[in-house]
Amino acid sequence: MNANTTSELRLALISELLRICPTISNRRAINYINSYVNEVMGEIACGMQYDDIDGEFQFRLKKVQQSLKQIKINDDRAWMFTYFSNYEALRLVTTVMKGHTGRNSKVILSDRYAHMIIDELSDYLSNLYKPTTPASIKSNITNANIFIPIDVDSLNAFITKCGDTAKQTADGRYKQKIIENKKAALDTLSLAVERDGHHCLPEVHEETDCGRTYGKGISLQTQRKEVRNAALGVCHQYDFQAHSFAVMTSLAKAIAEANGQHIYTASLESYINNRTAIRQKIAADIGVSEDRIKMVFTALGFGAKTVNNTHNAIRKALTQDQYDALMSHSTFRYIDEELKAVNDLIDRKFSSKGFEWYGRTYIPTKDGKKRNKAQKLAWIYQCCETEITRLFIGSVRSQTGMEPLLVVHDAIYYKQRIPTEALVDAQLVARSEFQLVRIEHKEIVPITTDAHFRSRYAEANADEAEHRVRIMAETERARQNYVDG
Repeated sequence: MNANTTSELRLALISELLRICPTISNRRAINYINSYVNEVMGEIACGMQYDDIDGEFQFRLKKVQQSLKQIKINDDRAWMFTYFSNYEALRLVTTVMKGHTGRNSKVILSDRYAHMIIDELSDYLSNLYKPTTPASIKSNITNANIFIPIDVDSLNAFITKCGDTAKQTADGRYKQKIIENKKAALDTLSLAVERDGHHCLPEVHEETDCGRTYGKGISLQTQRKEVRNAALGVCHQYDFQAHSFAVMTSLAKAIAEANGQHIYTASLESYINNRTAIRQKIAADIGVSEDRIKMVFTALGFGAKTVNNTHNAIRKALTQDQYDALMSHSTFRYIDEELKAVNDLIDRKFSSKGFEWYGRTYIPTKDGKKRNKAQKLAWIYQCCETEITRLFIGSVRSQTGMEPLLVVHDAIYYKQRIPTEALVDAQLVARSEFQLVRIEHKEIVPITTDAHFRSRYAEANADEAEHRVRIMAETERARQNYVDG
């Protein structure tokens, strides 16, 4: 499809080029600007894979320069990208750091054209963008050890919805997020393969020494939530709530009880059971958004310290006044102090020289470097997390035969809803080891076109009804066999 030469951005650039270089023809100006915009849009789209474009993002200056080559301007020849970048009226990106061998440059969008670039990018993704697969990702496809079922109709509908919504949305961060989601969805869709009559995403998952698995490259594990949901289609998510807090507090209580000791965890347990209300209360009290406080608690749960240092994740998320207010908040201080006691107890229990835990061996060094206390605690948590996930999936499988669509680090996705009795039993199995673990169910309904939403939701309801009937029949058959026996 040809470039849209009537877009606001292209028309503005053509006008400026003719003003700066009055000797070139209209036709040549149009050709130059179309080539320039297409190439720069393609590189911006590529940079979106690694960074948000509302700040600094990666940009391969040398590649763009070589692709655009030299042009004839005022009876002289010049590199198109360099020449255009010298004029604010033609510049689309501003270089903030020039790259070198093995490292890309960093750029920001031109202030003058930022809002036009976002609109242009949306059109580019719809009409001209062709996802490219880096060599590392191609290797993943060839060497895939897991194939995740995906719903390409849902993903295509999501892409369409993103394009339609972007056109109706005012400039700003939300619009940029929509376009970034669309690009991520296009990249994901480009990797889909057909296997046994079903579409799948081939991925390479690697297991670490604590048992946690990580998807390499473009992986649904690490994909944006909206894109992941669209790829999986209508499904059901089982989310481990306040997981790091629940796991480590459960472990500390078990250690204390086994040694005839007591550890005070009332505030932690209150947070585990009422995390939303507590976060809302603290956010209101210190004058920040709930999302910002959620970020603080996530960092705290994964070992961030509460020291007054702007390089620290918690302090970095807040202004000085907000940080001071947080550290003076009694509820937060109780939780923080109890968590420190929990971590100290666990740290003392497990030798820093090495130990066995759930069949896995902790080695005090990694990549030749000694692990510190925070890394040791993270290893213990992830090892426990792996065991809880194994227990939950195994219990559901033994009762229903159901297999998960996808496992992420604190949630599990299933195509159909797990029957209530099986879910309760699976939670009891997990709690037999970790008494405070809580699992919440959420139905995932992807963002799609209205027509697709209606048709697929009805289809999902029919599939789920059929699944419930089958489970009921199997349960009744098992009960009958027991009675007959």
